Amino acid sequence: MDAALLDALPLFGPNPQVLAEFEMKEQWGNGYWGEVTVTAPGKDGAANWSLTLYLPKGWTVSRSWGAMVSEGARPGSLRVQPEAGTGIIPARGQITWGMVVNKDEAHQTIEKDLARLAPIPGTTNPPGPFAPRYMGFNMGSWWKGIFGSDKAITALTELAESNANAVAIVPTQYIKDIHASRIFRNQQTETDENVRTMIRKAKDLGLIVMLKPQVHLEDFGPHQLIVPDELDTFFADFETVMVHYATMAAEEGVELMSLTGELVGLTRPANRDRWLKVIAAVRAVYPGKLTYSANWGEELQVPFWDALDYIGVDMYAPITKGNDPTLAEAVAGWNRDPTNSVTAEVWSGLPITEAMRRLSIHEDKKILFTEIGYRSIDGGGTGLGDSAREVTVDLAEQALLYEAVFTAMTEVRADWLEGIFFWDWDPEPYKGVDQIPNVDDFDVAGKPAMEVAKTWFSILGEDSTPQ
Repeated sequence: MDAALLDALPLFGPNPQVLAEFEMKEQWGNGYWGEVTVTAPGKDGAANWSLTLYLPKGWTVSRSWGAMVSEGARPGSLRVQPEAGTGIIPARGQITWGMVVNKDEAHQTIEKDLARLAPIPGTTNPPGPFAPRYMGFNMGSWWKGIFGSDKAITALTELAESNANAVAIVPTQYIKDIHASRIFRNQQTETDENVRTMIRKAKDLGLIVMLKPQVHLEDFGPHQLIVPDELDTFFADFETVMVHYATMAAEEGVELMSLTGELVGLTRPANRDRWLKVIAAVRAVYPGKLTYSANWGEELQVPFWDALDYIGVDMYAPITKGNDPTLAEAVAGWNRDPTNSVTAEVWSGLPITEAMRRLSIHEDKKILFTEIGYRSIDGGGTGLGDSAREVTVDLAEQALLYEAVFTAMTEVRADWLEGIFFWDWDPEPYKGVDQIPNVDDFDVAGKPAMEVAKTWFSILGEDSTPQ
């Protein structure tokens, strides 16, 4: 094991109910992942167990499964709580949960290029109004046959009725694990015909289309950690996949294309030439606008923005610290010095909107929020995403966080922001007994957040049509 990682292994505070033992599974330059076995050694077992976790300064848990990890009561500590169904451990029984730990020089192994956030002389002129050209939602499929279905066509029609003027169509291909090198289709990958059906329907509805093909792990693990053993093999496959979808985009008159996204481990400066080769091959067949959808914070390390038309950011940065924030608190999470420690670390203490403004000026490119969204749960603005399972539904908080996005951008006159694609609008939403689609997820269809977006899309719409 790397000597530096030895010092970064987790320590657990004493707990009379349970014992915790960590086993590392894989490691890389600035991080590792592993599993924690929690055992109840006593005759009475353990109910509603919890753990206090300590990591050295500069290291953070970027993802967990099987348990929820949050800020602890003591400085420098983290609190581990069970997910639903794992809170009771029988006598001498055990449960296992996992986590990814990364060096917190930035979010998920991101090495910051702080020069991109330095003040730019001669840029004190008042900004123009917030008038994004593109306003809409992402619509993705992770199972063949969803795109093109009657439900998907209905969902797309309802999306167009939200006053959105754009949609990102998101097909997915896969890679076996974080060190694999071959990209492939499987039973989950949508057919080209189905993708084309969605593009054509969107255009018939008057929507601007961004085609946003993704490369994900086959087991839906953290694709941000993909670092193939054979980089040249991976990038050869990647170029083939991107050119394939770029050809489709050209044939269908698609206005925007994102060259996948959140491949944090692959956008290091050392890979610039590989990316430039892919971009050149795509431009040879596709005349539209190009971007890449960087994980929030990753945008600081991407070495090829100069070869693209837009800076793309999947903006999931935490903007609040707890449940039920006020609108003023949520807006301050965008436009004031960040109170969330992770957000403060990523952008060196700058407000998010100021960091984005400076990046836009530095790269001389407008920014697209290629993804942005919040689950309809308590604490939706704190960064709780897929890792949180035991949650309290809070439709009003999701709506407030949507309101905060538009209010914050209007307040700072964010003329650097060319488009917003919210995550997400499900093509086949699950409706429970309450008939609310995906009641505790990111989806906004049928929720109060949709009405917020619809109102703001209407207000901004007159100044938002692409030229």
